[in-house]
Amino acid sequence: MTEAADISLIVPSYNTAAEVLEACLQGLFDMEARPEIIVVDDCSDVPLEARLSARALRRIDKLVRLPQNSGAFEARRAGAAVATRRFVQFADADDWVDPVLYSQLGGALDKADIVAFRAMTKARDGALTLRGKPDTAHVITDRGELMKQFFGFRYLFALWNKLYRRSVLLTAFEQLSAPVKAFHGDDFLLNAAVFWLAERFEHVEVLGYHYVQHAGQGTASDTGGDTGGYFDRVMRDQGEIMQRVESFLRAQEGLGREQALAAFYERQFHATLRVFTGAFGAEKPADDDRFLHSEDARIAQYTPWARHIARQQNTIQKLKADLVNARAK
Repeated sequence: MTEAADISLIVPSYNTAAEVLEACLQGLFDMEARPEIIVVDDCSDVPLEARLSARALRRIDKLVRLPQNSGAFEARRAGAAVATRRFVQFADADDWVDPVLYSQLGGALDKADIVAFRAMTKARDGALTLRGKPDTAHVITDRGELMKQFFGFRYLFALWNKLYRRSVLLTAFEQLSAPVKAFHGDDFLLNAAVFWLAERFEHVEVLGYHYVQHAGQGTASDTGGDTGGYFDRVMRDQGEIMQRVESFLRAQEGLGREQALAAFYERQFHATLRVFTGAFGAEKPADDDRFLHSEDARIAQYTPWARHIARQQNTIQKLKADLVNARAK
């Protein structure tokens, strides 16, 4: 039995090589019962329709081209708007989905709003790493506990190792109505909203996604101490995303809100420290503190959020106070 017929798979693409995108979808094309395949062309320089093979075009159920380049978040929003199945799955155009996933869900789609599963990373050197910590199949229905687990990084912040009930996902997009252009952290924002809105979360200990690292991808820890444009972009994006997640949570009501905010503040504080650790090469808390209160002229060029985090003791103390107060509630 396969759950594929209940799923819409959305793949945003911007200037992805046709053969790479077709490799991503190859295993799904010939399934007897397969997901609804939706590819969103984020205004590539040459339209995907002109580059994909005739075979791929026949098997892609919907090919949507955006009128202007809008970023992955908005491409996913566009794909979700035209999806017709009960659940939505996201994939990056240069990764691949394991079709075996759909036969191993064990009825999880019957009740859950989010179903999470395991993913494998293939590094640039070919090394394979199973993502996330080994876990047992489990269900969470308590909203505060689920948000604590999410912000605690139990389930990864990525979108590609989860299935989302479409009705809940659309509500999240509606509540996050302002366009999102951030390159770093957009997965975190959407997941924070969907996890809050979900009434039932289920994890299945099944490998279902293969994430492939390529040249040109990077993280703050890959910069080798470089504090150039990449770090500027990370700090700008992280500032925007953190502010939007906090605004979303503060606009909510009901049980679990204070617990969610407490978990968020802890995540915000430690994420800030990690970004500076990666950018400046700090190896221990004392180094973090020194960098956070540095008078380095370059830090003054960052966005107001990053500048306050970096240079003002009262901002660090406020984050700590938010965390302490939230824990006490």
